[in-house]
Amino acid sequence: MIRGRWTLVLVGIAAMSMIPATGAVADAGVDSVMPLLSTADAAKGKKLAVRCRACHDFKKGGKNKLGPPLWNVVGKAKATQEGFKYSKALAAVGGEWTYEALSAWLENPKKFVPGTKMLFPGLKKKEDRADLIAYLRSLSDEPLALPVADATPVSDKPKVITR
Repeated sequence: MIRGRWTLVLVGIAAMSMIPATGAVADAGVDSVMPLLSTADAAKGKKLAVRCRACHDFKKGGKNKLGPPLWNVVGKAKATQEGFKYSKALAAVGGEWTYEALSAWLENPKKFVPGTKMLFPGLKKKEDRADLIAYLRSLSDEPLALPVADATPVSDKPKVITR
């Protein structure tokens, strides 16, 4: 009987750790783009970014459009583009546009920040997100370093410890 309770507790803890808070990003997990970034294709990402051009400028010193310019966005503090009026929801999130935060945002902006004004429906394929992030990373005089690959494999199943 006790063994069963501990199994349920461990499975519950593992399940809860996979639920990101609003505007926050869960640790790199099964659906993470992190392992893909070192081989992501910025040229493919540039092609994906065509659909973003109606609302965003990609040039250095670019102007605000319907959305803020995206030059040097990777690693930048969220909602800090001078002169751009962000939604209250996005302005309240805080933090930086890390690789994982960008991935979560690009996957589903309205889920990542409920109340955002962004109309983009998102990119479901993590490979597409990795390619787009690689392109965005290239839009900088000093691109943010890529994350170091973790030697520990990520398991898609919680470990259950029994005694």
